[in-house]
Amino acid sequence: MGERRGKVQKGVRFFIPSDLPGGDPGGKAPENNSLHIARVEHPPYIPPILPPSKPAYPESRQTVTTNNLNSESDFSDDDDDLTTARSVLDSRQPLNQPRRARRVTFYRNGDPHWKGVNFAINNKRIRNMEALLILLSEKIPLPYGVRHVYTLGGKRLTDLTELEHGKSYVCASGEMVKGVDYGRKTERYWHNRKPTAGKRRGENYLYKEDPVDRLSIDSRQSMMSDQLSPRSKPRVITIISNTHRDSRGKILLNPRTSQNFEDILKDMTGAIKMTNPPIEALYTFSTEQKVQGFGQLFREFRDCDIFIACGSESLKRGPPSSEGYKSDAPAHAQYDHTQPIKQSTRKTQTPQKQQMSGSSSDSGEDSLTPPPPSQAYRSRRRSVQSNATQTDIEADPKPLDDFADNSIDTLAVQDSDDPYVTSPVASEDDVVRMAIHGRRQTFFRPTSYDKTYVNPGSRPNKKLKLEWVYGYRGYDARDNLCVLPSGELMYFVATVVVMYNPRKETQRHYIGHTEDIQCMSHHPSEQYVATGQMAGQLPDAHAHIRVWDHVTLNTLAVIGLETFQNGICCLGFSKQNHGNYLMAVDEGDNHVLSVWDWQADKIVAKTKTHPDTVVLGAFHPHEDSILITAGKQHMYFWKMVGGKILRDKKSGVFEGEKPKFITGMEFSATGDVITGDSSGNILVWSRDDSNIFNLQHAIMRAHEKSVFTLRMLSDGTLLSGGGVDRKLVAWDSLRGYIPAKAERQLSEANGGIRTIVEQNAGQADGLLYLATSNNLIIQGSLQTKFTTVIQGHSEELWALAVHPHEHAFLTAGYDNHVCLWSSATHKLLWRVSVEKPCLSATFSPNGALAVVGTTVGLFVALNAYDGSLVASFQVGTEQLDAIRFSPDGSLLAMGSHDNTIYLFSVLDDGRTFRKAALLKGHKNFLTHIDWSSDGRYLQSVDGDYELLFWKVDENRRENPAVTRDVTWHTQTCILGYNVLGIWPARENGIDINTVSRSESGDLLAVGDSQGFLKLYRYPSTQKKAQSHQWKMCSSNVTNVKFLYDDGYLLTTGGMDAALMQWAVQVTEGINRNRAKRY
Repeated sequence: MGERRGKVQKGVRFFIPSDLPGGDPGGKAPENNSLHIARVEHPPYIPPILPPSKPAYPESRQTVTTNNLNSESDFSDDDDDLTTARSVLDSRQPLNQPRRARRVTFYRNGDPHWKGVNFAINNKRIRNMEALLILLSEKIPLPYGVRHVYTLGGKRLTDLTELEHGKSYVCASGEMVKGVDYGRKTERYWHNRKPTAGKRRGENYLYKEDPVDRLSIDSRQSMMSDQLSPRSKPRVITIISNTHRDSRGKILLNPRTSQNFEDILKDMTGAIKMTNPPIEALYTFSTEQKVQGFGQLFREFRDCDIFIACGSESLKRGPPSSEGYKSDAPAHAQYDHTQPIKQSTRKTQTPQKQQMSGSSSDSGEDSLTPPPPSQAYRSRRRSVQSNATQTDIEADPKPLDDFADNSIDTLAVQDSDDPYVTSPVASEDDVVRMAIHGRRQTFFRPTSYDKTYVNPGSRPNKKLKLEWVYGYRGYDARDNLCVLPSGELMYFVATVVVMYNPRKETQRHYIGHTEDIQCMSHHPSEQYVATGQMAGQLPDAHAHIRVWDHVTLNTLAVIGLETFQNGICCLGFSKQNHGNYLMAVDEGDNHVLSVWDWQADKIVAKTKTHPDTVVLGAFHPHEDSILITAGKQHMYFWKMVGGKILRDKKSGVFEGEKPKFITGMEFSATGDVITGDSSGNILVWSRDDSNIFNLQHAIMRAHEKSVFTLRMLSDGTLLSGGGVDRKLVAWDSLRGYIPAKAERQLSEANGGIRTIVEQNAGQADGLLYLATSNNLIIQGSLQTKFTTVIQGHSEELWALAVHPHEHAFLTAGYDNHVCLWSSATHKLLWRVSVEKPCLSATFSPNGALAVVGTTVGLFVALNAYDGSLVASFQVGTEQLDAIRFSPDGSLLAMGSHDNTIYLFSVLDDGRTFRKAALLKGHKNFLTHIDWSSDGRYLQSVDGDYELLFWKVDENRRENPAVTRDVTWHTQTCILGYNVLGIWPARENGIDINTVSRSESGDLLAVGDSQGFLKLYRYPSTQKKAQSHQWKMCSSNVTNVKFLYDDGYLLTTGGMDAALMQWAVQVTEGINRNRAKRY
């Protein structure tokens, strides 16, 4: 989301209780949350809002540092008194400036009723612009204080010399509200006589009411009754964050504001913690009704004091009651927009019939009332929406009148002239309707459906067990690879910690986390591991740390639930006290450094580090009371004394310009701290007799740009790994860090070096494991060639296809790589590169051909045996989201982002493709396609959640009732009668991305937008069907596929292109009847 600009004025004011401590409990960095903060050059200190019930970190202190100020101590404590900005600004100034005062008037931004404040500006009292802003903030109340001064014409002033005597100016926190007559509103004179004084008796008729005029006035007042009364008083409301329900703030609303509703919502954003700022919608807390405009807060919702604030995400509704969720308004009443209504060709119906009739997916053309806006398809594939008919929509599901909470009801079908709405062959028990993302869906039950079949809403008699994780997360992680005493490689992917044995080629997995893992640390005893996870999108998905035993995989401690904010930057065990302490830096605004007694689950000490990004943190190996943190333009040394963490301001001082980022850190055997930075320099910090760490050695331009990782070997050799130059360089620390004349450069395909570890620590064989930014782990040394140990995709992974009769599957990603894997050996069989990013793939029925669709409308046909190119064809300019061969292999169907299905004839054993037909009828881009078993029909779903059916040989849409008994060769479409049960009764913003039916027809795998993998019975036709579920990642599960023999399930997804293989296992004691295939 781009930068959102808003206005600040009297309409919104934040209440900050004086008893709340400082420290922002959550949210993103201030520049992402509020433009007013991001654009201020010298902002006054504003205490952030904290929930009263949450423990707070020590209050943040704002200091002003100048050349005239000297530190009074070596360490800074959070309890020191503030050095205020005003005391510094009033200090020494030149005395030769003119003393003549200029009288000016200042008005409040956006408030035409503010009388103004007169100031005499002279050099003795106010010496610079910053001092003026501080004084104005005391006199003129604004939500964020006075941060800018504008002329009445809108020009922002930057210097006192621009103020002119006798002129007027506007004070604002952000941008100036234009079009307001500042200073034009004045108080009326008082009258001390009756209004009737001086009235002549002969003119009484002039003062009598005309009954006709009275009627017209009453009529006008009746018509305007819904408008906001000018006498409405200001009111205070409480807003609660949709994503962090423990974050709330109080807002003062002024009914006379000149701001629009959108700008008011943006100004509210700073009061709460949000995952997707700024605020875009408000809902009442009790009834969950959407607030459509500012006036509703003073009319319909004047009795509601608590509201839920949503960003770009949908409303996360509360748990359903025993009686079910009931809508407070008609389904479409909450959509306050106007659409042109096309003339319908159907017969005029009674209101009852209009409610009962419907098609497989009602649209604006088929309905007499405008439908709600449609749901954009997930966060799919970073593509730009087509300009055809796509509209911005709201992801929140809206119950439809009598079909609240997505309840599934069977209804009688009424007569209609629209062939796509009803069918004369359908009876009362044949039609099922439900609402999915605000769209009314109508599905037809197969005539052969057996009602005596095993309960389709129960959990299946099979479960999934994670067997193998392909790839590695290296594109954004560091120090996430280590070698265990058993020789296993330990690293993490998505929510899973992998322990891979290279000799036995086996894997073990720790699956205790519920969100993506961000960092890890190995205990000095080499038996325990600490891993930290990020905060998820669901309210109960908190960032926290888990300490566990890598031998038994048992969890020993869970640390920091509801303490950490967005995630964990870095972790580290202490060394001298045998790892009793664990340090962590969270990803909140203040990047709080905390030290934990992890066995007792209590905080020993904590402090705020730096508002900018913190990349690294660790205990000093020789002294547990010393800690180091580093990141964007800073490197801080800390001393832990008496339950407090104090900063050593004399240590870590750079000579000259600071690097933009400190990107790597290591320790020498003598206790020196070695750092690498984004400029390619390696710096060595040594401690002197005064226990101050000073710069001792500097290796300038050791690498081109960033030094991502450093590793000190047991023989005193320092290894450094570069990101851009991909070089591995050795330095002799025993001889003043001179080059050791040993250097290797990795290929561009490997990527930059992220982590370096010794394969056999303490031995002189020199064998290393390198983890790279392209998600590879390679093995070798400075003298030998590096070979690949672990490999995977390095960018988003959406395309997945399984071989029709082999234990093999194909993946294709945004990294332009197409890979064929063996599910039996977990090895890569071949990998080829194509010209453009890929997002769809399929095998021909005989398994000889693999076809891949790209983001530019090009599809590529490859030989499935070796990956060699067979043919390629440019279909259009839009990406190909879905691709599928017909069961006999004679046709290839492709769903494009231009809302069209392209059909190609397959000739010469796949060496020739000829365009056969175009199927048009969708109003949004295609997402899923399925063929019927006889190849005569297609079913397709688009990003607007519309399910359509097609008669292929006639190139036209087919009546949904006609296809009710069609047997589908595959089931990847997320809509249909047989997949009704996968849609939750209340969707809570969760979207279904992908489904796959097993070959035996008894299981249905589902992946959603929250990273959940679910396993249902098939068919799943019962409301609120039960399932087995696993948390695979923190973002989209992009694809799921069963192997041809149903022995395994393959899944893709996550920010790190996770690829996982799950074994399908039969559970005991459950009915094992198989389902029919429909």
